[in-house]
Amino acid sequence: ARVALRAYPRHQLHPTLSGKSESVGLRISSHPIAQRLAELCDIPISTTSANLHGEPNPYSAEEVVRQLENQAEKPDLVLDSGELKKTESSTVVIIKDGRMDVVRQGLVIIKQSS
Repeated sequence: ARVALRAYPRHQLHPTLSGKSESVGLRISSHPIAQRLAELCDIPISTTSANLHGEPNPYSAEEVVRQLENQAEKPDLVLDSGELKKTESSTVVIIKDGRMDVVRQGLVIIKQSS
């Protein structure tokens, strides 16, 4: 994904979707396997980031497993689609009360609204 949105839903979400946050992140993956899974499921897929907060982006299944090996909770399944091409991080935008704030500039440059 080139842009990830963090949105504040009008109704409270189940804690498994939003954790301790009031917001939820939305993105559409550019990876063909993730896109095909979404097509086959025909419903939104809830997932977490592949990396831990503050850790570098992993580009292989081995790196994902290594980052999570000492965590109390681990994924049930890690799909290995080979080494991913290293790209710049997604731009992250928060949308709240009709206002858009850029949290992280990534590949897509978004001018901050004033």
